[in-house]
Amino acid sequence: MTGHSEYYTILGISRGATLDEIRRAYRRAARRLHPDATQEHGHTEEFLRVQKAFEILSDPKKRAAYDASLPEEKAPVQPVALQVSYSRSALARINEPQLVYAILELSPPPESAQAQNQPASVPLNLSLVIDCSTSMNGERMDTVKSAALELLHQMHPQDVLSIVVFSDRAEVLLPAQRNPNFRRAQSQIRRISAGGGTEIYQGLQAGFLEVKRNCNKNSVNHLILLTDGRTYGDEEACLEVAGKAARSGISISAVGIGEEWNDDFLDNLAQQTGGSSFYLSEARQIKTFLENSIQRLNKIYAEQVRMELSLSPGVELREAYRLDQELAPLPTNSPIRIGTLNNAAKLSVLMEFLLAPMSLGAERLDLLSGTLRLVVPSRIDPDCNLPFTLSLPVSENTKTEKPSPEFSQALLQLTLYRMQARAHRELAAGDIRKASRSLHYLASQLLAQDQHELAHTVALEVENLQYDQSISEKGKKDLKYGTRALLLPANLEEKRQ
Repeated sequence: MTGHSEYYTILGISRGATLDEIRRAYRRAARRLHPDATQEHGHTEEFLRVQKAFEILSDPKKRAAYDASLPEEKAPVQPVALQVSYSRSALARINEPQLVYAILELSPPPESAQAQNQPASVPLNLSLVIDCSTSMNGERMDTVKSAALELLHQMHPQDVLSIVVFSDRAEVLLPAQRNPNFRRAQSQIRRISAGGGTEIYQGLQAGFLEVKRNCNKNSVNHLILLTDGRTYGDEEACLEVAGKAARSGISISAVGIGEEWNDDFLDNLAQQTGGSSFYLSEARQIKTFLENSIQRLNKIYAEQVRMELSLSPGVELREAYRLDQELAPLPTNSPIRIGTLNNAAKLSVLMEFLLAPMSLGAERLDLLSGTLRLVVPSRIDPDCNLPFTLSLPVSENTKTEKPSPEFSQALLQLTLYRMQARAHRELAAGDIRKASRSLHYLASQLLAQDQHELAHTVALEVENLQYDQSISEKGKKDLKYGTRALLLPANLEEKRQ
């Protein structure tokens, strides 16, 4: 008899698991590891261990004897480590609204093998959805095909890959499969040609269905959309597909190439699934982007990370931002889909709260109570939950407290991002003077932050405003994604040094 609780570990359950939970864990493991379902090296031995664990734990007498041989149980390992820091150490008891900020940092638990930078073994279930409308003709199409060919080389034997092309209709070029016939796949990719209009729904729906065919919680399920144009008349249908993807556990990366695409639409599309939108100003960036994307997907510790929140009375969550390599503004309504957690990095969320005047007698205020929900594909039972509360004491001291250097820098960079957004809103409202003034101020603040290239871009767009009463599509995207990049942890760390 083993001297430790390896049978519980094998099934990914606690010692207190019910018989139903043991059966469910066994069925999940059996579907994933059964020799008829996979021929991967080592899975047959693992399947036999799962069978043995089930044999012992599903029999009350054998389980009782096994439990009696185990040492005293240690505290359970949390599925994710959570650290919270605040912009102030206490709230002021004042009869007026006040702002407070919180940064939540998520990381894999120290006990996790992935947290020790060991190779991940979680398979990918990926669909690449490629816009091949007329505007993609030439360098863009050639670069996409070259990048797709390289993508074939990056896939591991356990990965599932599909490729979909679309214009005003969609074609599944490579159906979802493991170990595709390499020569045939190469031939299919090389024959891609550009032509027709842009109807993103056609490609998105086809790609979603390909991923869904093999979707399971022990894989990383993802769709990458590449487009250089605007879709017409099917935006709502696309967003409905994104909603279905989110409910199925599939995230979306939406990638815009060049300038003639709708950044607000792609933002919304990806955001619904916990994914991100990306801006590639030049075709030559496509290959590097796909390579980096696969590397990130291969390092995922947890996906479908989301927060279910219940705000306290008098507390408003005004804004939220994800701060990582795929920075994105987040919705403020629960549940908030954050995205994925890398196995060797932290995932940070910046939250801004507006508080009503403090009531007399309150010694502490709970901003919210919530639950972090995430899926850890490497676990046999991948669904994990972590309850948490954000709370601060209330002080009679009304003196303004200076935020820490980390918070000060993050809030300054956030102000720059908000400033460009405000200029776009003012321009959309037809107020050229206000938009110009906002951009002038943004340029001066960027110069003060040594962001000379971005400041120069702002100055050029101010000239466009004066002469054309508008800013260019390229300038709009350069400012939006450029100021977002200022909030990335690497840039914040550089500023602190």
